[in-house]
Amino acid sequence: MEPGRPTLSDPSEPITAAATITVSGTLPQDLLEKSDAIIRIIITREDGSVITGAEIAMPKTAGFDVTKVPLSAGSNVIEAVAVINGVEGTRSAPITVVRDTSAPALTVTTPTPGAIMDGDSVIVTGKTDKDIDVQVRNETTGTIDSGRSTTKGAFSIAITLRDGTNVLTITATDGAGNQTSKSVRSRRAHRLAASQSS
Repeated sequence: MEPGRPTLSDPSEPITAAATITVSGTLPQDLLEKSDAIIRIIITREDGSVITGAEIAMPKTAGFDVTKVPLSAGSNVIEAVAVINGVEGTRSAPITVVRDTSAPALTVTTPTPGAIMDGDSVIVTGKTDKDIDVQVRNETTGTIDSGRSTTKGAFSIAITLRDGTNVLTITATDGAGNQTSKSVRSRRAHRLAASQSS
């Protein structure tokens, strides 16, 4: 009789920049009693090549974790299979993990470097990848404001300024945790300068 097949849990991070992940799953009862059996993790890479990602001895409990399963760039279709006396059983339903190591694009439109502002705050605008987190930090004051880019990648985030030079760091972070940062230095004009005459 053919042994049961493992079930893989959905990945906690379906898109990641990491080089390896931990794959979790469960086994049917009939597999737990097998000796001379292993669990094999099979990965089909984006280029179509198939590798064995890992092999572990048959666990004594229904739940299992396989650590350090390697990911290649792009899509990784991962399946688990019980191998008993060297014979592969039925593969699990696949899970897909995408390895994305490319940092998002980031263009800051305003403020322009060295711009002189006359208000208490500035609206930082620009473009990045669509629907990702964007954070603006005023390094001079420690203030942080954040938002998300639109489906077209545009963002617009207001942040407060103090008198004098303000250094703003804009950071875009994609779903895999890849980041791109740019800094812009701008000046806030001293309000009272015009009315002070000697």
